[in-house]
Amino acid sequence: MSDQSSQDQNEPRSHFITRLQTLERQVGENVLAALESEGCVAVLTTVVSGLRADRVVSVPLDGEQAKDVSAVLAEAQVDPDESDQDEPLIGFHVVLKNDEPDDA
Repeated sequence: MSDQSSQDQNEPRSHFITRLQTLERQVGENVLAALESEGCVAVLTTVVSGLRADRVVSVPLDGEQAKDVSAVLAEAQVDPDESDQDEPLIGFHVVLKNDEPDDA
């Protein structure tokens, strides 16, 4: 067993190198990559906070998913007859129910 571990130590380790980019460039590249997905008509992108670093996440949406997101956004719009809030609304959180059975 010690022969195997000494061989593993002598083998070069794989590594990944990525250039640091501006947020605008990273988001743009993520969006363009997601748009290349089959059936993609829109992309949903967000920044996800992490312990070591934040990440940019882009999800390709097909036509039905884009329609669902549009419906959620339309529902989330503030009614102009409502009184002004103390602070402007800059985001929302929505849980979408999956119509598929749990077994799928």
